[in-house]
Amino acid sequence: MAGLDSINDVKSMVNKLIEDHSGREITPNTNYNTSGIYMIYIDNFTSDKIVPIYIGQSKDVQKRYKVHLSEILSLNRLSYEDYYNYFFYKSDSFYEGRFKSSKIFKFMIENSCTLSDFRVVLLEEVETEELDKKELDYIQQLNASFFGFNQLNSFLAAIKLHHLKSAEINELDDFLRLVQKDIKGIYFYYDYGFTRFNLEHAFLKKLFFLSDLNIKIGDTMLFKEVNLEIKQLLTHYRLDFQIAEIQQLEDNWRWLSEPHEVAVGEYNKAFALLANQVKGKFKELQFYSKKAFENFLYSIVKEEKETLKGEFLKYLEKKNCSIDFYQLFDQQIAVVVERLEEKEQREKPVADAYNKFQERKAKFKRERYKMIFPSIHFSPFFLGDRMQLAPLNIEEGVNTIHIQLFISNNGRTRGYYPKDPFIVRFDYCYFGDSGRKVEKQYYIENETTLRGLSGIQYIEKDFDRMFVFNPERFSITGLIDDEIDNSFISVLAEYKHGINDYTLKDKKLVRLEGVLDELQQLVNDETEFVLTNTESKGCLEKSLFNEQLQGHSLAVKLLETGKRRKRSKKKTEKVPKSPKKIDKVKVDPKIRRAEAFRGKVLAKSNNKIDIVEYISSKEKVTAKCQDCGHTWKKRSDHLLARLYCLRCDKA
Repeated sequence: MAGLDSINDVKSMVNKLIEDHSGREITPNTNYNTSGIYMIYIDNFTSDKIVPIYIGQSKDVQKRYKVHLSEILSLNRLSYEDYYNYFFYKSDSFYEGRFKSSKIFKFMIENSCTLSDFRVVLLEEVETEELDKKELDYIQQLNASFFGFNQLNSFLAAIKLHHLKSAEINELDDFLRLVQKDIKGIYFYYDYGFTRFNLEHAFLKKLFFLSDLNIKIGDTMLFKEVNLEIKQLLTHYRLDFQIAEIQQLEDNWRWLSEPHEVAVGEYNKAFALLANQVKGKFKELQFYSKKAFENFLYSIVKEEKETLKGEFLKYLEKKNCSIDFYQLFDQQIAVVVERLEEKEQREKPVADAYNKFQERKAKFKRERYKMIFPSIHFSPFFLGDRMQLAPLNIEEGVNTIHIQLFISNNGRTRGYYPKDPFIVRFDYCYFGDSGRKVEKQYYIENETTLRGLSGIQYIEKDFDRMFVFNPERFSITGLIDDEIDNSFISVLAEYKHGINDYTLKDKKLVRLEGVLDELQQLVNDETEFVLTNTESKGCLEKSLFNEQLQGHSLAVKLLETGKRRKRSKKKTEKVPKSPKKIDKVKVDPKIRRAEAFRGKVLAKSNNKIDIVEYISSKEKVTAKCQDCGHTWKKRSDHLLARLYCLRCDKA
């Protein structure tokens, strides 16, 4: 394969590419919004069976990098048990069609890698029309389909052919030669990478679809040669028995289905004829009850026929009608009953054959899925965090303070479940008079960070949702006290700053109010503020509101700083929103109701839990622990059901 005979040859070439393109590494902080070829690599080349690389293409490699990394960040949050359930619960894995990330995740887990080992470099900027060719060149050059995480080239080419209505013979010949290359590679590299999985799960076992693109292809010598080579390959790896067994079960199911479908058609025809006759009689008698019409028909074919018949006879009695409908339509009823019995007799063998076919098919699939599922047990955040925090952009200046804030999520709520943002980390560097410098970094104690420490169960939000026809993979949400809650450090936020729950586990947490008070002692009215924020100014405002610190003088200063930095010099500065406007949002006119709820909480918790904010029964209340001063938000009914403090757990 392109002259590369050993895994060491490929490793040497990959290392050379990494060295040559080290200046074009893609990270969340780069801006490679260009069309090109990129290479994912896991910075761990100790395996003697796998070269951990993936070659990809994109019209915007920066956006594609974000997708790839976010998928790994999502998998890193799942428990072994939940991930296993997503992989093996149904006949098709939840990640079917998105197995590239599963392969990478398996390798990282089994080789004790961290998220920092996930790297991407831009190999070459390429015009859009040349992407397919260049990608194929790199994949073949590095044998990424056999040593790495890529899929077989012939499989990817077949997907593109399936979208065509017709093709020239020379196009199909190129595809067949690609199949031949993959066959040779499978023989040679069967024990390397994910070659066996690619063969069993995705290699094309039949090429009959090519005849639909050009009927003449079936007469070519190359087509016959490749079909023979495929047959020999499947026989060599004993896949022909599996394929034959599945095919036999499917043929048996379809063979039984044909007479069953005929029986269903005959029954539907007889039932429709009876319905038309009854409809005509109803019209003649000026009966307009749809319910009575259905009761009569279903009293012939449904299990609850006696009940339905009784309801229909009551209707006739009400209408003073002495006609015996069952006697009137006895001949057609007999035909319907006969057709129904024949249909039902054929249903069970068909259902049994179909279930047997699906069960056997699923068994073989599950065996294949095991090849790309981690072979060791792991816990959430097994891969740790990235912690590649951008440094403060500091320019020394007298009486200047540089502040950098890392926020848990963007605060944008889509759908039913709210998403409350919180400041997770607060960095600052202050330059005072006479060269004085004060530099601090704090992890902030709040609802999000405390829950992160106590452990959140992360789940795929679309896995169990009903009526989701195109479920989104790698879309993670939090399950807290058996309730979906999106107020955690989101994958998108982690992509930006590298902080996740794992980051917090050994960190000392401090209250945001204490940090603001500390800054207040340092600065004065003449201090210049420079603010960097991982989210929008609006999100920062929500974060301060969630901490109930929007009225703190330093918080107001932060919001003013954010406004000034975003405004054009030509525009007149607007006066910042006053705390009074915020107060109007949180004050409930039904004070008696709020006080009644507060009294109930105090009584039930023996005066250990107090309510500092109550808007309505449909919104979260803000509770405060009287022992440790910790505050948090929770739905009122859930708070009453479980009155306890997340921090001291004394309630």
